[in-house]
Amino acid sequence: MTFEQRLRRILKAKVLRAVAGLRLPAGDGVEGPAPEAEEPPRPAPSVDEREARYRRVLEVSAGASVEEVRLAYRRLCKEYHPDRFAGAGEEKRAAANELLAEINAAYAYLTGKR
Repeated sequence: MTFEQRLRRILKAKVLRAVAGLRLPAGDGVEGPAPEAEEPPRPAPSVDEREARYRRVLEVSAGASVEEVRLAYRRLCKEYHPDRFAGAGEEKRAAANELLAEINAAYAYLTGKR
């Protein structure tokens, strides 16, 4: 997944989260926050689901060694470090910050599990 694809995914999620708190009335304009919807609680992701998600983040296979995880982590940190996007605008820099946080969480989970 390229940086632009990840950036679009993050921005889309931010917009959806922002819009989810608003509701459109029958008239014109936007009235305050939407009433709280009764949704059943989501079950916590299982260990296997979480591990699979983190492996996708780091772009490593299920049988990857600790060394392969470390190398993937370092490669992705170099590629998406926010300092690389200093002149690209605040939006891209913020997206890079979010991606790096996700990469760091994946690395911490996968290396702490071993």
